[in-house]
Parts: sequence; C-alpha cells; structure tokens
Amino acid sequence: MRLPCGEVVIKPINKKDIMSEILSITEKVPQEVTLPDGIYIGTWSGYEIDIHYNSKQYTLKTKKGVRGIGIKVVVKIVQGIATFETVKN
Repeated sequence: MRLPCGEVVIKPINKKDIMSEILSITEKVPQEVTLPDGIYIGTWSGYEIDIHYNSKQYTLKTKKGVRGIGIKVVVKIVQGIATFETVKN
C-alpha cells in the first residue's frame, strides 16, 4: 500500500506493548558551534564523539571511525583546533 508523504500507518497494539502519555515535542535543530579551548571527556562511537559542556550535549564528527560504542576519549581544543585520543576504558 502506498501512502501520501507524511501519512502514518498505526498498527493495533498488543496488551504487551507499552503506552504512555507524551509530555512534549521539541524540534532539534543542529547547528555548528565552536567550543572554547580546553580539555573535554567524551565517548566515541562510530564517527561521532559525544561530550557534555555547560549542561549541553555536543556531537563531534571524526575523520576516522571506530567499531564499538562508548569508547572513552579525551578531546583537546587548542587555538580552535580539536584533536582526540582514546583512554583506557
């Protein structure tokens, strides 16, 4: 069956399915930002490193990828140039 763009098909639920009320819907608008020089702790998965700074989460794209998830890294930003290295998990 072909549906027009944006139409959603809702299947009947089983009693085993979990349902709950949705409290809010927020649009995520990614924008490129600059972080200040410093050292940050993060986790590397695939081609992305996730770090937390000032109560916000940032995703850094890497040139090299890794197979695995949650690999601990140290990100260093010096004069606006960011590099990273792995640390023992």
